[in-house]
Amino acid sequence: DLATFVGRKTRLCDKSDLAEVIQCILYKLKTGCQRHMLPVSAIFTGRVLSYKSVYAHFRKWSRNGEWKKVWGMILSRHRSFLDMSSVDLDGSHTTTIRGGECCGYQGRKKKTTTNAIYVTDRQGIPLAMST
Repeated sequence: DLATFVGRKTRLCDKSDLAEVIQCILYKLKTGCQRHMLPVSAIFTGRVLSYKSVYAHFRKWSRNGEWKKVWGMILSRHRSFLDMSSVDLDGSHTTTIRGGECCGYQGRKKKTTTNAIYVTDRQGIPLAMST
């Protein structure tokens, strides 16, 4: 159970809500929608958490390495659904307004930017992402 893997009850939500938080994160990764456009009311069955709470969990799990473990577990458990006959590599170059530690100056754009590189299977299921 993934909810058990990422931790017990937190101050943001109960343990039973964690599976739905993970569903929201997967929805965001798959669709690429903006955080505030997450359909949290459609995903959560009990108490509906805000998109800010979902992002807070994702940020915490990303920083402490839990999300990488969870993502590896999801991929290994559902390996039979992946189509690895070909993989796609794509990237995104996004200008940044406020900067940050992962940003750098891009001379040809004359702006500070950040890079993201995505690897997906043939069906578009994200396998890895680098920022």
